[in-house]
Parts: sequence; structure tokens; C-alpha cells
Amino acid sequence: MLGEAALKRLAILNWSGHQNFGDELFNEALRQLFKGWEVTVFSDSPKTIHPLIDFEAVNQHDLFVLGGGELINENRLFIPSPWVEKIKIPKIILGCGVNSDKASRIKPNVYRELQQFSYIGLRDTAAFSMLKSVPTLKEKVGLFYDLAFSIDSGEAWAPLGHNALVIPTDRFTNGADKGIQQFKLAKQSKKWLYKRLSGFDHVTFMPFGMEDNDDLNTCKSLSGFMENSDVLLPEQLSLPLVLETIRRSSCIYPYRLHGMVLSYILGAPFEFYPYHWKLNRVYNTIIGSQPEAIKQTQRQIVEGLLERLDLC
Repeated sequence: MLGEAALKRLAILNWSGHQNFGDELFNEALRQLFKGWEVTVFSDSPKTIHPLIDFEAVNQHDLFVLGGGELINENRLFIPSPWVEKIKIPKIILGCGVNSDKASRIKPNVYRELQQFSYIGLRDTAAFSMLKSVPTLKEKVGLFYDLAFSIDSGEAWAPLGHNALVIPTDRFTNGADKGIQQFKLAKQSKKWLYKRLSGFDHVTFMPFGMEDNDDLNTCKSLSGFMENSDVLLPEQLSLPLVLETIRRSSCIYPYRLHGMVLSYILGAPFEFYPYHWKLNRVYNTIIGSQPEAIKQTQRQIVEGLLERLDLC
């Protein structure tokens, strides 16, 4: 209609499109954070369901978001070759982690690219502390929490029966061909898990990832040793189904980060297997916080950024 303001356009880059349920949550969260915006998701690979990042196309948008995920690495900012300077529109980072244990391990090229962002919103206090210690970044860095907190999660935890849900990954449970150390870790994981599953009437195994790790194979392997269990298929998974399954389970045992985060959001009891430091980091950041308060904080930060960038 004549006189209506044009829709603002948001360009997103992350690791979604690789058949990983947790990464797809980021895009849903960003759509809810930027309601009323036209959203385009770009990928790092031409083999995903999203288009390969095209910088000319990105620059036709009003705002660029990198997030979420563990995208800040020691030697690169997600994409291996330098790329940030090709984006001419305002750019921010939301809900990312730092895949390192020390700020000193991060290469100068990564810091140069980070300096080009107006805001660097990190999802855990360990990542926040690392980058806050860097003089050239400290004014840009903020604690934003994991993007999954911004999804519409619906009703709270209300279990039916005495059933467990396992959301595993194969980094530790399918490691016999990855050397002696991985095999030892696989044995530790199974022992840890089976000890906790005894006494449940039924156990459901849910595969979150397919490309980075073959979680379906892991689910089948683990469930093969148990009676009264079932395995969901990756093509069955949707956000409503995942939320409902967590909501109706007595306890959740996630290896995957977003199995833990969604359990926390719904108020469901869980015990996570720390297959990667990001689980401990995110858990230590969110424990004791109210999910709704985190969601409100995220919205306030985004509103403030849009005002500062003159994008309201």
C-alpha cells in the first residue's frame, strides 16, 4: 500500500542447513527476534538447503547477523578465508561461542574481523570473559545467551509416565574406529548412560545431528542394548515434536547442547554428558537464571542495537 514502510531485510549466516536440529533452532529464534523482517539464511557450503553466502546479495539487506553456534575459532571466524570486509551493511554477532580455551590462542586475523562488527553477543561467560579481555573488542562485547532461548517454547514440563529421553551424539559413543582414546571415551559414555537409565519404563532416543555426527547410528547402537526403547528418525523431528517429547519425559539425558538448553527452558529435569566444553560453559552461564528473563534480555539488547544502528 502507498505510504507503507518497506520491510526491513535480515541476512543470517551460520552452520544451519547441515541436518543438525540444534543449528536450525538459531534461524527460528532469529525470526522471532526480528518479527516483521524479511529473513534470508545463507550457508558456508553449496551442499546445504540454504544458498551459499553471496556478498552482493547480503549487501542488499539492512542488517547482517552471524549466529549462533561455536563460530569463533582460533584461526578463523567461521569461514576459513577473510570475508567480513566484503559485507558493507551493519553487522552484529548474536549467540556465538568461542572455540578456544584462551584469548591468547586466537589469531590476529580473527580479531581483525571481529573488530568490524558493531556488537559481539556471546552465549556464555567463558567466551565473554575471553573477548572482553581484548582491548580492541571490549566495548563491543556483550553477554547475549544462546539464541534458542528466544524461541516460543509453549507449555512447561509435564511428564507422562516414567520415561527417559536420550539425545546422544557419536563423538564418544561411536569411537571404536577413532583410536584407543576414543574407544575408552565410548566405554565411559555407555557406562555413564546405562547407569542412569535403569528403572525407567521406557527410553526414547532422539538424533539431533546427521552430518557432523551420525546420531541416528548412535541411537540405534545404544538402544540395541535396551528393552522398552524406541528411536525417532531424523525426518520425524520438528520443533513442536521435540518440545513435546521433552515436555512429556521424566528426565532428559542430552549429549547435544540444545537438548540441554531446551530441557532448561521447559523446566524439565536433565543431566548432560559433557562431550564438549560448550555444554559446561553454557550450563554454568544459565544455571539459576529464569528462561523468560533471558528471553526478555535478548529482546531488549536487539531493540537497543536496532535503535543505535538506526534500523527501527
